[in-house]
Amino acid sequence: MRLELRGHHVDITPALRRLVGAKLAKIEQLLNDRAVSVKAILTIEKHRHRANITLHARGEKFLHGEAETDKWETAVAKAWNDLETARQTFLLLESSIASAQENVRLQDLSFREGQATSLDVIDARLGLARAQIERSQSAYQFDLALAQLLELSGQTERFPEYLRRADRVIDP
Repeated sequence: MRLELRGHHVDITPALRRLVGAKLAKIEQLLNDRAVSVKAILTIEKHRHRANITLHARGEKFLHGEAETDKWETAVAKAWNDLETARQTFLLLESSIASAQENVRLQDLSFREGQATSLDVIDARLGLARAQIERSQSAYQFDLALAQLLELSGQTERFPEYLRRADRVIDP
């Protein structure tokens, strides 16, 4: 996996490179070698340490984490934790939607056979709608984080390109 480590108003020391590399190894292990590249931008602004980290995984999937604290260790750790949270949220929402779809199917069948009430069917459909809304909110948060990262790196003009390359599009 390729690591691009840049610093704004800070020199990238061997210690900083090791710190980011250690967190990278953990994420790489969790993703089972599906990670393609990582771009980490470390910045110091008014005595605050900011870490912006974007991970590109196979299938054109992107995870993003951002943190700002008084110490590099904390900022980098928080950014990596955000990436892991994004990965887990995505996986949980996909399985939640699949479970909710199956529940709707079963409740519809049960209703047709007289084993469930219309309220059971409505509850199942509401559960599916809830899971789909959460997924949409998650996608929005991801798009917002991507836009912020592109703005910080001076690449706002690339946002439409990322939208075109999206592997999943959530229809309204």
